[in-house]
Amino acid sequence: MAAEPIFIDTAEAARRLGLSLSTLEKYRFHRVPDAPPFVRIGRAVRYRVSDLEAWAADRESEQ
Repeated sequence: MAAEPIFIDTAEAARRLGLSLSTLEKYRFHRVPDAPPFVRIGRAVRYRVSDLEAWAADRESEQ
């Protein structure tokens, strides 16, 4: 069984969050303050899986 990756690319982050790739790209381009945090590793944009999980959990609505 493969270990969970620490960092994922924008396409995988979008898939996991249920957002479009362009939505995450627009968040970064417009520097939306409430967007999921990302890091640059060299020229590559990556998302830390734990950050995405925390970001999504903060946005869950109680029903």
